[in-house]
Amino acid sequence: MINETKVFLCSFSGSLAELPKKYRSNLKAVLTLLKKDGRFSIWDATEHPSLARSLTRLKEIGLIEYAQPQPEFPWQQATVTKAGEDYLSGVGKHGNGNTSTAPGLYKGFQFKRESRAKSGV
Repeated sequence: MINETKVFLCSFSGSLAELPKKYRSNLKAVLTLLKKDGRFSIWDATEHPSLARSLTRLKEIGLIEYAQPQPEFPWQQATVTKAGEDYLSGVGKHGNGNTSTAPGLYKGFQFKRESRAKSGV
């Protein structure tokens, strides 16, 4: 009789956790991986605040939707919307055809920069 060892690997991280730090705040990079995987781990978003902010922003501007009911914890199912598809392909309201974030997605940030410029700071 042969002794057999079986190993089961269980990971609660998805591809978003493997995204290099500099891309976690890039909406297009995050959206591209969500389109591929369709889900992310709540733990990954908790561990990486910039990733959590990107996911929140994608939801706020309508580029992703969360599935109901949700799958088993810690997973969050996310679907890329038609607007998200348009953004990825470079057409529509948010698309600009390049791999950087589209103009207008960070209006609050742009507003602050303009405010400082006007005040001479």
